[in-house]
Parts: sequence; C-alpha cells; structure tokens
Amino acid sequence: MRAECKIPRAELERRLAAGRSYRRIAHETGYGEASVSRRCRSLGLPPPARPHGGVASSVPDEVIRELIVQVDLSIRGISRRIGLSDVAVIKRARRLGLSTGREERTPLALQVAA
Repeated sequence: MRAECKIPRAELERRLAAGRSYRRIAHETGYGEASVSRRCRSLGLPPPARPHGGVASSVPDEVIRELIVQVDLSIRGISRRIGLSDVAVIKRARRLGLSTGREERTPLALQVAA
C-alpha cells in the first residue's frame, strides 16, 4: 500500500489545470492513482477533464509514427512515454496506417533505417 497523498492543493490545481489525469499525476509524484483521486476529492477539486479525443490529438502524428517504428519499444512503453493509454496509441497507429505488433513493425524499422 502506498503512502497517503500529501500533494499541496496548489500543486494539484496546477497539474489538473494543465490537463493531467489522476494516473499521470500519480506517476509523476510516486503516489497511487487512488490516493491522488481521494486527495483531490477531499480538497473539493473537480475531477480531471476527459475530452473526447482531445488528449490523443495533442501528440503529433510524427511522434506516434517515430515511436511505433522503434521496435525496441512496446505499445505500453510508447503509451507511458507520451502519456496516452495503450488503446489510444493503437488507435492512432492504425489511423496512420501503421502496424502495432512487433513482428509487423520490424520491416518498418528497416525501411526507415535504409
């Protein structure tokens, strides 16, 4: 069990205003997601906004394409690096016409290296 979240109100307000999710705040601060959520509720802070598709759009297609081509990174590794869910990364890759399996990504990496 992780320690009780003691992030100051001003810090939480700043992070939430910047569009951070509870999960992202937890990852950045070392607290558990549930602890961050409880702390925000106890301070009366509104939950993070959940725009429909807005978060994924904030990551340029070039970044997604570049990371997908790197075969050494898993989808989970890519999603953690750019702050999106695994599903969001997969959907964006498919929309860009990119394969998400490592086996399918190897030829892409060879094409880029050539």
